[in-house]
Amino acid sequence: MKHVLVLIASFLMSTIAYSQADGTTIDHSPLASAIALGSLSIDKYSTVQLQYDDIKGSPYLEKDLLSGYIVLLDGGKTPQVPLQFDLYGGIFFYTDPKGDKLTINLKVCREIILQGKQETYQFKRTDPNTADTFYDVLYEDDQLFIYNRIETILREGSDNGIVKTEPSFNRDDNYYVLIKGGKPKSIKLKKKDVFKLFSKSDQAQMEAFVKQGKLKLKKTAEFKEMFKSLTQKM
Repeated sequence: MKHVLVLIASFLMSTIAYSQADGTTIDHSPLASAIALGSLSIDKYSTVQLQYDDIKGSPYLEKDLLSGYIVLLDGGKTPQVPLQFDLYGGIFFYTDPKGDKLTINLKVCREIILQGKQETYQFKRTDPNTADTFYDVLYEDDQLFIYNRIETILREGSDNGIVKTEPSFNRDDNYYVLIKGGKPKSIKLKKKDVFKLFSKSDQAQMEAFVKQGKLKLKKTAEFKEMFKSLTQKM
């Protein structure tokens, strides 16, 4: 128990250090301390990192460490800190100033926001049948969720004496739509399939944004941009 408390205290001090470095104001109230100390319940990162080094590709959401914050169940937010998502291990982790990786207890988290190179990831629970799983939400309103179940598949290497292939990680994006009162359905992230989910007025608004921004709607990030333009005018 003492070991865990030391790690939790370390997280609090490091978040303060990061926040002071970028000029963010920190709330040192007892409530803020309780949120930082008592809620995240972090432990040592347990994924076998050394084995990852021998596999081509990346098991992570993005190759480089990301920046982000966590929204807790009570609405409290952590400061901006280095975060990453191990897709293969299914683990979100935080990296402290010493470089140690600490896992995050998802039971106390409402959302995990990570800023990538080209897009912002918003991980949250969407499906009541998989309440312990966080998905990247592309769009949401009172009636509709569009989300991405991002996975990484490990393909084993082989050697038949003629051709040798190395083991590799391959990212697998699976998109779903969940309409209130219904069940999740798989969907292709294609313009025609997505537009069918919206009203004629919303379609017209998205179409105008796509033309103005000259978007090809080939990447998830472009769909997120389009959806953001829609939600901003709600």
